[in-house]
Amino acid sequence: MLIRSSVLSEIKLCVQRAYYTYELGLVSKKAKPSVDLVFGSIIHKAIEIYHKESREVAYAFLESCNFEETNLKNKRKAVLLLEIYIRQNGFKYIAVERNFSFKIGKHVWKGRFDGIVEYNGELYVVEYKTTSPYFLIHKPNDQLIAYWAGGRISYQNVAGVILISIDPRSLTVNRTVVSFTWDEFLEWREETKLVISYYQRCLTAKKFPKTGGACKSYGRNCPFLILCTAQEEIREKIIEEYFDVSKEHKEKSW
Repeated sequence: MLIRSSVLSEIKLCVQRAYYTYELGLVSKKAKPSVDLVFGSIIHKAIEIYHKESREVAYAFLESCNFEETNLKNKRKAVLLLEIYIRQNGFKYIAVERNFSFKIGKHVWKGRFDGIVEYNGELYVVEYKTTSPYFLIHKPNDQLIAYWAGGRISYQNVAGVILISIDPRSLTVNRTVVSFTWDEFLEWREETKLVISYYQRCLTAKKFPKTGGACKSYGRNCPFLILCTAQEEIREKIIEEYFDVSKEHKEKSW
């Protein structure tokens, strides 16, 4: 089974939701791109362009972007945050946007580093987050420990993860160094195997327990609430009317 951090997160949140999202690949026909996701993706892309090309090309990219702006997340703040990031950078980049994968039992964990940098004579994985540091949990964190493991496999001597919080609320760029021990990784790996094993049993049995707390997670209704509250015999009709199928979701190829 192919696992990505967002897949594991969805399984832990609600098995039924994970099934709809990644097995069936359902996406709401009415869904609009999240401003948070769009803003985060253009910041990521601008930083990638800066490291691969130049600051001028990165600024030009941001100026060319058109998206639904808010008071908190808009083009002006994106430009300011990129400027602050460039001014504070100071890392020697070894790689930018690099794929990685490793085995967890019979399964494959797949991810993508935002960057690999040299810092104080050691290598670190860099991960950008366009949010306040207040909302970032370093441990437990499936994504960060997987990046650490992937970095160790790909570059042998990766010491940890540098989490760069690009905060549009305070217009600051903050750095946090997170490291893990081998024992922490082994414990995480065994826990992850158990989660995947449980999910696979649900797939085999074609039974997907629902988690009520997930129905309004992240401050908004789950897109599949209409399915979970409908009678089983009409769910196929609801899917046809209200949902499209994303090949990218089903193949976990984003």
